[in-house]
Amino acid sequence: DPARAAAIDAAMASGALEEALTGRELAFMRYTRLLTLTPGDVSAADIEAMRAAGASDGEILEVNQCVALFNYSNRSLSGLGVQVGGDRVGYY
Repeated sequence: DPARAAAIDAAMASGALEEALTGRELAFMRYTRLLTLTPGDVSAADIEAMRAAGASDGEILEVNQCVALFNYSNRSLSGLGVQVGGDRVGYY
């Protein structure tokens, strides 16, 4: 759905995720942002917020693992200055 994608993109750019997301999606995105930008600030309350929004422990683990994998791989590539198909991926 291109309109929904555009709304989510705009909400992410403005920092107002609640304008495009609700419930579990909103809780997952807030956790994703926190884990990506300030991982040392993640607390039990953040996990509980996802549970309160209706997420199962399995879903929370899946979100955690996906975020961790993307953060690891992006930081690895950036740190090595990797280029893929002519596109610079690293040294940002």
